[in-house]
Amino acid sequence: MGLSVLWATANFTASLTNLFFVYLYAQIPLYGQINSIYMPVLEFILLVQFWVYGDHYGHRWKIVYTVFCFSLWSSIIALQLSLKRFEEMQWLAISLWCVETFPQVILNIKLRSTSGQSTKSVIIGIVGKTTDFISNYGLVIPMQYVIMTYFSSSVAFVNGIQVAWYYQDNSISKMRKNSANRDAESTRDVHPVVTEVGGYDGYQPHHHEAIIFVGYGELLHQYHRCRFIRRVIITIFCLILVIFAAALVWNTQTFYALFGPAGIASVFFVSHLYYKRRTSVWKYSPINNTE
Repeated sequence: MGLSVLWATANFTASLTNLFFVYLYAQIPLYGQINSIYMPVLEFILLVQFWVYGDHYGHRWKIVYTVFCFSLWSSIIALQLSLKRFEEMQWLAISLWCVETFPQVILNIKLRSTSGQSTKSVIIGIVGKTTDFISNYGLVIPMQYVIMTYFSSSVAFVNGIQVAWYYQDNSISKMRKNSANRDAESTRDVHPVVTEVGGYDGYQPHHHEAIIFVGYGELLHQYHRCRFIRRVIITIFCLILVIFAAALVWNTQTFYALFGPAGIASVFFVSHLYYKRRTSVWKYSPINNTE
C-alpha cells in the first residue's frame, strides 16, 4: 500500500521505450545494453508483485489497470516498429524518467510515511542517481538528457529526505505496534491468584508487563539517538539539491533553469497542502467528530 504503482508503471514504460532506442538506433557501450534489458525485466516483476500482493486495490481495479497498461505498451511497440522514429520516441522515455519518482513522493506525503519503501532500496537509488548525475554532467550530452538527469536525481534525493524525515512517525508506529503485541501476549499469559478464603482475586500479570516497558524504552532511546543523524542527513541532502540546481543553471547557461527546482518544490508543496487540508476536513467532519 505504501508503494506507488504509477512509479513502477512509469519506470517500466520508459525502459520499454528505451529498449528500442538502444538496440535499433544508438550505439552505446555494453554495460548500457545490459542495463537496458535488466531494468525492464526487474520492473515488470515488480508490477507482477503489485498484481499478486496488492489486495487493497481490488480485483476489478487490477483488471482495468492491466488492460490499460498492455494497451499502452502494445501501442508503443507498434509505433516503434512501424514508424521507426526511435530518436523522437525516446522523448517519451526521457519525460517518464523525469517524473518517475513524483508519484511515490506524493504518495509518501499523503500517507505521511515511507514505510512502504525499502530504506536500502532508496539508498541504492540515491547512490546510483548521484553517480548518474556526475557522469552525465561531466560529459557533453544533449540538453534533454541534462534536464532528465537533473529531475530524476533531484526527486530521488527528495525521496531520501522523506525517508529521514518520516523516520519519527515510522519509529513511533513501530513502538506502538510492538507494545500492543507484547501487551496482547501478556494478557493471554496470566494466572489467577487464589485468596485465603478460597476465592479468586482477579488476575496477576505475568513478567511480560516489565518487558513491554523495557522494549518501548529501548526503542524510544534508539529514536532519540538517531535524531541528530537524521538532521545531518536531511541537511546534506538539501545542500546536494542546491548543488544540482546550480549545476543545471551552469550547463544550460540560463537562469530560466531555476524553474526546474521551483517546479519540483511547487508540486510537493501543493501536494502537502492538499493532503493536509483533506486530513483536517476529515478530522473535523460531523461523521468523524466524536465530541
